[in-house]
Amino acid sequence: MENGAKRVILLALGIILIVIIISYAYATHPSGVKTYSPEPSKGYTRQVTYTLDLNNPIFWFEQRELNESPYFSKAHTFLTENLTFWIPLPKNATINSTYLEIRGLMYINTTTIESNQPYKIDIGDVTSDPGNEIVISYNSITNNTILYDSFKKLIWGYFVTTDEYTIYDVRIGNVTDDTNLEIATASKIGVVVLNSTGEKVWNNTCGGATIRRIDIGNITIDPGEEIAAAGGDIYLLNSTGYLSTSKTLNNQSWAIAIGDINQSMPGNEIVAGTSGNDDKIYVLNYTNGNLFTIWTTQLGGDVIDIAVGNITPDPGNEIVAVTADADILYVINSTGDMVWNLSLIHIS
Repeated sequence: MENGAKRVILLALGIILIVIIISYAYATHPSGVKTYSPEPSKGYTRQVTYTLDLNNPIFWFEQRELNESPYFSKAHTFLTENLTFWIPLPKNATINSTYLEIRGLMYINTTTIESNQPYKIDIGDVTSDPGNEIVISYNSITNNTILYDSFKKLIWGYFVTTDEYTIYDVRIGNVTDDTNLEIATASKIGVVVLNSTGEKVWNNTCGGATIRRIDIGNITIDPGEEIAAAGGDIYLLNSTGYLSTSKTLNNQSWAIAIGDINQSMPGNEIVAGTSGNDDKIYVLNYTNGNLFTIWTTQLGGDVIDIAVGNITPDPGNEIVAVTADADILYVINSTGDMVWNLSLIHIS
């Protein structure tokens, strides 16, 4: 009798132990499949939320959370949506620390441009959409002026009608009184200004000259900005497309920039570079309806490009010019004195 009671008690304890083991296994792995963990004996559920709001990257990240066991994710692609992850935890766990590590790989957006020969690009806030846009000019028998957004999406293309099909230069600026910026193009038919939707605002033929370079800036006291164009001579167009004035230099000019060179005079100045047997930098100021030469500086070769900006500790802007014949980079101060020059080295 006593032995029989003992057997019953042992059997009952065995059944209870089996029930406990099964209950624990079900609680830790209710699906019957072990979740990923470097320690299979530790089951877990997840209840942590975080937000990533990125613009079109491929984003790899590795996360290691909680003090009990590591958890690693796969690669994820985030567009503009938010993503939520649930972190597995033991049902009766005590969590006293957490750790999150994110490692990102950003892939640069690239796009193929339909073009025979790209010429110039510029960046600016042309449309009302967030971010800046990129405008590209090139030689093409279809659209020779193209606008892309910052996510490489084509916004519009415009064909500036010219028998050479080439847009030599493009600039973004506030030409008209429109709230959005405009795009100015330079070609064989002069200067064409397009609005933010790719429609032509106005066109000036500049007396039939082929315009190679343009710039946009505030030169006069009139509303809006002006366009300075280099097409042999220098042409100044106001915000409505009217030819305010022009100036013939000692030789042809194919390089131009606008900037504040002489701070004692109102408005910005036009900086032009000549070629041929002249090879000079001209600084021009607009006064009483005409362009006057403030000073000139002799260089040693055809001036092919110009920029204006402050690159020395001295107050005021400097002029940077590059010549084609001798391949020399020049830096000139606001009074026309040479700061330094550098022979450019070709790296092959």
